[in-house]
Amino acid sequence: GICYIYLKKYTEALKSLNSSLTISKSIDAKNIIANCNNTIADIYNKMGNYQKALQFADSALVYSKHTQSLRMESTSELTLSEIYENMNEGTLALIHYKKSINLRDKIMDTEKVREMTKSIIQNEYEQKIKLQKAVQLQKDYKAKLDSQKKRNLIIALFSTSIIFLLISALIFLYFTRKSIFAQKQTLMLEQKILRTQMNPHFIYNSLAMIHSFILRNKTKEASDYLIKFSKLLRNVLNNSRTDFVSLNTEIKTLTNYLELQKLVLEKGFEFNIVIDENINTDDIQIPPMLAQPFIENALKHGIAKHSQKGLITLSFKMLNKALIFEIMDNGIGYTTSIESKTNNIPEYESLAITITQERLNNTSRKNKIAISITDIVNAQGEISGTKASFEIPFKSSFNNF
Repeated sequence: GICYIYLKKYTEALKSLNSSLTISKSIDAKNIIANCNNTIADIYNKMGNYQKALQFADSALVYSKHTQSLRMESTSELTLSEIYENMNEGTLALIHYKKSINLRDKIMDTEKVREMTKSIIQNEYEQKIKLQKAVQLQKDYKAKLDSQKKRNLIIALFSTSIIFLLISALIFLYFTRKSIFAQKQTLMLEQKILRTQMNPHFIYNSLAMIHSFILRNKTKEASDYLIKFSKLLRNVLNNSRTDFVSLNTEIKTLTNYLELQKLVLEKGFEFNIVIDENINTDDIQIPPMLAQPFIENALKHGIAKHSQKGLITLSFKMLNKALIFEIMDNGIGYTTSIESKTNNIPEYESLAITITQERLNNTSRKNKIAISITDIVNAQGEISGTKASFEIPFKSSFNNF
């Protein structure tokens, strides 16, 4: 059946899988039954028969729960999410996708605990072996000391060896604890990054916009907006689990983010994304959502406070083997924003930009990367907007960081 799927011969694949399903039910092989149901649901989803797909996907989820396999249950939830997404049922798609992600997180947590436990047991076992060897060495030395005249010298040497082993063990424990602390700090930074990527105000405004569409009976607009919002949420959650994503993926995420912001911002704005022709967006890998805090500041502190319609331009260009990111807006300007500060804190600065600076410094193998924020001045010498730029650490087939 799997071979037919790869060949896209779905009718033959269904015949083979239904046969396997019948045999599996006869021997009550729940794991195989769940897997067959899920695969059949995926085929019907690809064929566009969504009702059939839902029938088998629901059956797969039931059997997955009977098997108590979190991985199988996560796969079944993901299949349901994909089916509802194809049916333009954004809410149900998002619900099942969240369930799939939660199950996947549980699997990862279980695996992490298992790996940590294995590591601790392995370390304890090695320490026990070392201790047994040390004890045996001590017995051997004592046996030799009984037959040697230089008893005191050998005992001194043996005592020195024991002290060395103890010091080594203490050093080992110190570096082990230091490593665990570093991992904890990394996790805390990742949580801060995720919180800055999904601004609570943006989430609230997005949900309020959906609610507004529903109240005005604009179901199509509400559905379209919900699908875009769920895709953005899924991308951010997926990208938060990896240090690097392709530039192509990042541009799609930023485009989706900007499209949603256009609907949220009452006065509206336009945006452009410019990429150098010599940049291969599929080859270059960059840290995700570095640009998002600057887009948010451009909208909130620049364009929103200006009377004219907003324009944001994002650009990615290669300069001396360095990937440079720039964002320009036609808002009130950086200097004007500083002059409108509150409590002596410039409005244009934010915690998100501070965290972005930390990410750049932690990721780059070079010296500290500076973030430049300046006014854009027109031919008449007037401030016509703000430009922010910085170098993005990247990986590719020809360069790393």
